[in-house]
Amino acid sequence: QPYRIAMMNTATAAVSSREWGDQLPRSEWPTITEFYSGHDIFITGATGFMGKCLVEKVLRSLPTAGRVFVMVRPKKGKSVKERMEELTNLKLFQHLCTESPEMIDRIVPIAGDISRPGLGISKEDEEILVGSVSIVFHLAATIQFNDSLRDSLQYNVIGVREMIKLCRKMKKLQSLIHVSTAYSNCQMNNIEEIIYSAPVDYNDLMQSAYWMTDEQLEMIIPSLLQGR
Repeated sequence: QPYRIAMMNTATAAVSSREWGDQLPRSEWPTITEFYSGHDIFITGATGFMGKCLVEKVLRSLPTAGRVFVMVRPKKGKSVKERMEELTNLKLFQHLCTESPEMIDRIVPIAGDISRPGLGISKEDEEILVGSVSIVFHLAATIQFNDSLRDSLQYNVIGVREMIKLCRKMKKLQSLIHVSTAYSNCQMNNIEEIIYSAPVDYNDLMQSAYWMTDEQLEMIIPSLLQGR
């Protein structure tokens, strides 16, 4: 499951961090719980399918971790607070609310939008994140197959770039985990855990998006998909 893999990769990443030393023998590697203990976490895309599971998993399995900052955008006339209440009222959180309701109090909602500059986060909230967060899970994205190329670029490319900019400011950052769509390399029979080259340089594509019309952008999609 992707969220378990992300957690495992985060714990593994700690081996090369200054906190745990550069050459620790495997027997001294921190457990997942030890790595997360005392660390504040920032999660985007928390209201999505994977995000819900991740938030619940973190609250239930990592009781010694710090606060869980969750970025949510107001939607359909509902405030951030209302959307968070909807999230925690789901059946997924029922066991947690019954057995350990205090864990829910660790959630700190942050208003934001990955389609906006600076992720749409207020200056006050950004200062809190920059000074507190150690681990970031970036799950927010558009996963619609019929989205326009311009919208996909805005959410899935520029949004990621804005997240990286924010993370570079974080004073306590230990790990940034980006969870991408499961269909990134769907044209391949076997997908390895490596970073594959993009068909074009994203900077070139972004420059094209600035001057091309929506119709012109749609015309270049087949060459970008390369059989996907």
